[in-house]
Amino acid sequence: MRVVITGGTGFVARKLAQRLLKDGTTTGPDGTLQEISEIVLFDNVEANPPVNYNNSNVQPVIGDITDKADVEEIIKGGRGAGSIWHLAAVVSAGAEADLDLGYAVNLHGTLHVLNACRGLPKPPRRV
Repeated sequence: MRVVITGGTGFVARKLAQRLLKDGTTTGPDGTLQEISEIVLFDNVEANPPVNYNNSNVQPVIGDITDKADVEEIIKGGRGAGSIWHLAAVVSAGAEADLDLGYAVNLHGTLHVLNACRGLPKPPRRV
């Protein structure tokens, strides 16, 4: 199963990816544990420090959560996503300082994720 983590270069997302790799499974769309075939770390910046999980099944992808086409490509691309961990966000002070950015990422980005999921033949599990 293909897993997509938005906000994939952030601290929590990196820890999540490490744990998913260690476990090798996560809950799929039907509620059962499924083997993970690929983890996509989707974010608008490269990881710093670089992501190095020594695993070719982890794919960092740079894109923009506020761009509907980018989100659809990541979620619908390949074989689609079986599980999505949506962690992309502008938090607290950042969203307060730039309300438009907060809305674009936190509200519209989430809507892009949900709408891309609706377009799949089998809706993925979303966290």
